[in-house]
Amino acid sequence: MQQVEAQIEKSPAQSVARLRIFCLVLALLPLAAMLGAVGLAKSDWLMRRGMPAYLQMMDAEWGIRGRSCEVLVFGDSTALTGMMPWVIEQESGRTTCSVAMTKGTVGVMGTTSLERYLENNPAPQVLILAFAPEDWRHFGAWGEVAYVEGALQLVRHGTARQYVTALVTHPSEAFGFATFIYKAALGVLDGHPSIQSGAVRDGQMTMPTAAEQQCATDPGHPPPLYPPDAAYVEQMRQRFAHTGTQVLLLVPPVPDCDSQADWYAARLRGLTNNQLERWPIGLYNDIDRHFTPEGAERFSREVGKSLRAPNSTPGKVE
Repeated sequence: MQQVEAQIEKSPAQSVARLRIFCLVLALLPLAAMLGAVGLAKSDWLMRRGMPAYLQMMDAEWGIRGRSCEVLVFGDSTALTGMMPWVIEQESGRTTCSVAMTKGTVGVMGTTSLERYLENNPAPQVLILAFAPEDWRHFGAWGEVAYVEGALQLVRHGTARQYVTALVTHPSEAFGFATFIYKAALGVLDGHPSIQSGAVRDGQMTMPTAAEQQCATDPGHPPPLYPPDAAYVEQMRQRFAHTGTQVLLLVPPVPDCDSQADWYAARLRGLTNNQLERWPIGLYNDIDRHFTPEGAERFSREVGKSLRAPNSTPGKVE
């Protein structure tokens, strides 16, 4: 009888211990899943077989060593889709390279990839920083961008401390990134990887979609307005003004049907080296920002010609 009573007395304590173990397991499972995703994301197997060509191209840019480029291009997806290095080189007569990223990568990693390039390669004569009108600011939240692209670069090229910090400060996004990685791995294993991403060449990408016929944004429900941050813009200019390097800040044109163009043009005037212009919507093929090959070639030729002409402003067309 005494043994039974003793067992009953122990039961509450055992139940609490078991509950704690159960809760610990529940907490560790998602953590284990996230850490497993890190291992997959670091693998070249998944990068080669399960990632779109433009992500493979951006990943390779982190390893560039000893390349001498007189003109270097960096920016968000407007630079990635809108600036053809070989066209700029043809028009300017200067060797041109692009290490442009996506908004998702810049939103998570900032200019880390550009800084890495400048550490491992000769300084360019001209550094072009090109961003969409709404992107001349610091991104305060990953939720504003396609963060999985940046998280992938963070895992592959950042430090363990950086990723742990990101995991703690962005738990929801870290779990979303893990989901993205596992879906990509399962796609490879079942023979149906999702790797179609349009044409990719020398730091430039063209989306695999037809030219737009009208602006994708609804004038009645426009996206939020993000005022350019003058202090951030000046910081960008000064940060990369190395000895002998001319830093040019460009805002690529937007479609002529963009209802917010005047608002951004007024606020960017004097901050960037060119003025925000409006071009026909047929020169864009995605979210009113990504260029068709024709749009990219036109913009690239104008930039290249301005780099060749003395006392001119790249990208400026009166």
